[in-house]
Amino acid sequence: MCKHQSLRWRLGSLACAAMIGLGGIAASPSAARATQTESSLRREVFGYLPYWELSDDSTVIDFRTYSTIAYFSVGVKATGALDRTNNSWSGWRSSRLDRIIAEAHRKGAKVVLTVTAMAWGSGSVQQNLLGDPTARQRLIEETIAEVQLNDADGISLDFEPITDDANFVELLRGFRAQMPAEWSLDRKS
Repeated sequence: MCKHQSLRWRLGSLACAAMIGLGGIAASPSAARATQTESSLRREVFGYLPYWELSDDSTVIDFRTYSTIAYFSVGVKATGALDRTNNSWSGWRSSRLDRIIAEAHRKGAKVVLTVTAMAWGSGSVQQNLLGDPTARQRLIEETIAEVQLNDADGISLDFEPITDDANFVELLRGFRAQMPAEWSLDRKS
């Protein structure tokens, strides 16, 4: 991991706290509504929008503070299928997120989909997914299709901890080869 990636991830954690209004970091709702056509940020500032915050009308995103909003998150199954059975999936497909994506684009920010595969317990889902080329390809295809459908701007992979380095690199290569060149691909591990 390079120094800049580490810094971006630390900022991402801070940004999450700011977006959900913790610690007095978030701007007031009136400031968040200020019209902005371009981001004035000089660096990428990555903030996470957890699915449970979408239903909270008090959640305000100050797009002057973030260059990229990562919707957190949609899980993945061992087969490579996105997990469509929980609240995080409903949030991804919600009209509220559609409005956030449209506002982000109007204000010069990007929105990416975070796909998670945690391996803190047995890790079998992640191991099976990474070890199976067919499952990896399914994940790539389904994720790209969802990002296109929601008019989002890229993908963030949150695999913790990575159980198979070589096949995770293959997954990254597969995403990069098949997704539009202008999309961002980020990883958190």
